Amino acid sequence: LLLSSGINAEYGGVCGACVQGTKSCLIMHLILLGLLIIAESIGIGMLIYYSADDDLEAEISKTVQDAFKTYGGNETSSEAITDGIDMFHEVLHCCGQHTYKDWSNSSVAFTWVVTLNYKAYLPDSCCKTKTTGCGKKLSLINANQTAVNETFYTHGCEDEIHDYLDKWSGVVTGILIAIAVLQVFCFLFGVCLTCIKKD
Repeated sequence: LLLSSGINAEYGGVCGACVQGTKSCLIMHLILLGLLIIAESIGIGMLIYYSADDDLEAEISKTVQDAFKTYGGNETSSEAITDGIDMFHEVLHCCGQHTYKDWSNSSVAFTWVVTLNYKAYLPDSCCKTKTTGCGKKLSLINANQTAVNETFYTHGCEDEIHDYLDKWSGVVTGILIAIAVLQVFCFLFGVCLTCIKKD
């Protein structure tokens, strides 16, 4: 959104300054660009602040935990959560909240464990090669940790989600800073141009 706004402001300002060739048009462009730089600076500051906020990390952990507790339910909302967690498993290559063993722990995956009458096997989305019923293989190979590691994703999703958000918040912050720096140079150039421009 900030990038799109910046491009539009730049486009309108440059076109106006070039076509009209007036000092007032350059000043208007500088005002808009200055406001945009301020807005982006606030956005960058908020992004840096919230990405390092412990309360946000705790809220994400609670949300993930609540989602895993309702996995496998029959309600429409539970089905959406189930699909979302399956997607996390497959995209982030993880299984369970903290570890694949969470799926046999009723304090973490309550609905799933109760639905299975406390039998211990995994959702099919935890399988590295997903096929129908592949999660039930856990009971056959559970004693062989090497086989478990080769067959299933074993790392928990919560850590993977935190790592994913940390990675991309850093990338977005870097891009926004680069854009803001470029716009500051454009602003300074515009100021110089305005000072030497005659009405």
